[in-house]
Amino acid sequence: MKELYDDWEKLTLVTPLDKKENVKFYTEKCGFRIVSIETDGNVELARFVTER
Repeated sequence: MKELYDDWEKLTLVTPLDKKENVKFYTEKCGFRIVSIETDGNVELARFVTER
């Protein structure tokens, strides 16, 4: 996404917090940071953001 669209300023995504491989990928490989943890029913979700 970062390379396809060169005019982005902020990217946000949400993934289940229990998906440890997703969390590691987004934070360590893609440069996202967790800005909040939310609950949807009985699933904890992490909201990630990266900015230029």
